Amino acid sequence: MRARILLISLCLLAPQASAQIVMKCAGDGGAVPGNSTLQLQGTPNTPFLLLFSQNERVHTPLPDLTLAIDLGFLGFCLGNPLFVGTFDSAGKASTTIPVPSLSVLYGARMSMQSLEVNPIGNASNLVRLTLQQPDTFTDSLSASVAPILTGQAFVQSNGKVLLLGGTGPVVQEYDPALEKFRIMGIVPSANILATQTMLKDGTVLVTGGIGLTGQPVKGAFLFDPSNGKVTVLAGLGTARAGHAAALMKDGRVMIVGGASSLDFSDLVKFLAGIRNSSEFYDPKTKTFTAGPALLEAKMFHTATTLSNGEVLVAGGLSIVPVLNIPIVSPTAQAYTPLLNLFGFPRLMAPRMLHSATALADGKALIAGGLTIDFVKFLQTQNIADLKLGSVADVITYSGGLFGGFSKSYPLSKGRMLPSVAPLGSKGALIAGGFLLDLSANTFQFQALKEADVFTGSSISAAGSMKNARIGGVAVTLPDGTVLVTGGGSLAGEIYQPK
Repeated sequence: MRARILLISLCLLAPQASAQIVMKCAGDGGAVPGNSTLQLQGTPNTPFLLLFSQNERVHTPLPDLTLAIDLGFLGFCLGNPLFVGTFDSAGKASTTIPVPSLSVLYGARMSMQSLEVNPIGNASNLVRLTLQQPDTFTDSLSASVAPILTGQAFVQSNGKVLLLGGTGPVVQEYDPALEKFRIMGIVPSANILATQTMLKDGTVLVTGGIGLTGQPVKGAFLFDPSNGKVTVLAGLGTARAGHAAALMKDGRVMIVGGASSLDFSDLVKFLAGIRNSSEFYDPKTKTFTAGPALLEAKMFHTATTLSNGEVLVAGGLSIVPVLNIPIVSPTAQAYTPLLNLFGFPRLMAPRMLHSATALADGKALIAGGLTIDFVKFLQTQNIADLKLGSVADVITYSGGLFGGFSKSYPLSKGRMLPSVAPLGSKGALIAGGFLLDLSANTFQFQALKEADVFTGSSISAAGSMKNARIGGVAVTLPDGTVLVTGGGSLAGEIYQPK
């Protein structure tokens, strides 16, 4: 009752305003200690009040005013200048709330809304914020709706995360403001060994993958998350699975490598089907055209666009020309758009099934992977002589005429298919993956919870995830935290950077 009286006493009642307040979290996103910044959009030159609570309850404290949280802290909010303000002439405002260094706040979930006052009306959307200690993982409020394995995650213009691939035909969306997943669409593809690339207009291009026959396909389509519409395209020039794709600076998409045959019963045919060709998708014409060839065929490699516009194609499963025997590639080539060609190969530690991301400093990060020694196995044809091991380092690549690979930085453990996400100017998070060491005297086989942070010049161990993940997805959210999900667990986790 006291809260209701306080609310009524704010001002004289008047009809509700017509524009809804939109609120989102920016800044540190719940770090303890830290500063959590809320950005608001509402009616120009109108006062607002920020409310918070740990209890969500839909109720109508006044006519035409519905709130999703209780008013237990109304008195505190009214008396604190950080929780009151006025929208500027453009209807924008922000408020930064310092979070003290108190261990009792670790894991606390806060629910927040804003409303316009003088006159009263117009409540904002609900925003949930989980407070957590830096360099730790905390479960998101809800779990993903469908399993995710080696898919892609994209932050949309509205701040929500699109999750496509790795879930078969199911498309999911994660709302950071609510820490909640939902199904948002269905696409005509199993999305196995396909590529997913978000274009500049927000649509997603899906190419290739494995079809209903179990073999690679030429199929390609666009998915529009704004309306769930699928547009089927004419398709690739070559069937591809296990290929790589990258959005280029000019808006085109490079599609490179992959296998056109997955007949593992015929090794010669399988190896002959690994491609060194590339093609480009032009969103203006919605067509694919042939591109230049790599010096070696590749599948299970990566393609990363650098800040200078080059596209680095690195590692992968390859074949030795003439001899036609498999090899894990120890090379990378950078494509230069101006010249429309791939440059000379650069040597690196061989790896496939690794992860890559573009860093804030313009470099590409290559993390983990798998290496296989085929030499003795090909001599003896004895599976016991096949040596496999996950790669336990990261390297960076700098583009340009005098660019190249850095020294290697050791990870805490070898990781095949780790989840990787950039951390702004702080480097990148490398989480989970698969530890594998199979040789004559060693057998290690472990899905990992452990995570590492690359700072640009060193690597340090981060807090462990709640769940082990192989081939999960990691994406940096607008507030600077990282969502990690999939890879064997439906649960989502939020990483709070240092």
